[in-house]
Amino acid sequence: MTLLQQFQSLVYSFLFSFFFCMIYSFYNRLIYRFRHHILSYIVECLLAIVTGLSYYQILVYVNGGHFNLYMIFCLILGVMIFERWYAFYYLLFLEKVMIVLKKYFRPLYFIFRKFTAIMKKLRRVMKRWRKKKGDVSQQNQEIS
Repeated sequence: MTLLQQFQSLVYSFLFSFFFCMIYSFYNRLIYRFRHHILSYIVECLLAIVTGLSYYQILVYVNGGHFNLYMIFCLILGVMIFERWYAFYYLLFLEKVMIVLKKYFRPLYFIFRKFTAIMKKLRRVMKRWRKKKGDVSQQNQEIS
């Protein structure tokens, strides 16, 4: 592996870990309310698999798939720099984005709650009607 390929591998490893931290922070903020649900664990496993495969694809593109110990250090360095200097500001930005999204999606939430309430009430009415209809048909059978 040439020196240029090694340098490119280090830079791509650093940038990959940096952007992975951004994606993972966004994912955690997105599922904050549902973080202990079984579906969130499955999606997190899929995210880890996709991340690993995409990192390997980058390595195949850059240096033929060679993975050396110093690339791990570069990955760790990218995570440390993101967590130390950029995570706070990125999370503040994500909070502002979530506030804007909540503002725009709140009417849809209201409509969905009303629709759900109407469907529950309709289900109760239909259940009573079926029960009443069942009683009437049993009375008709007894008369016959």
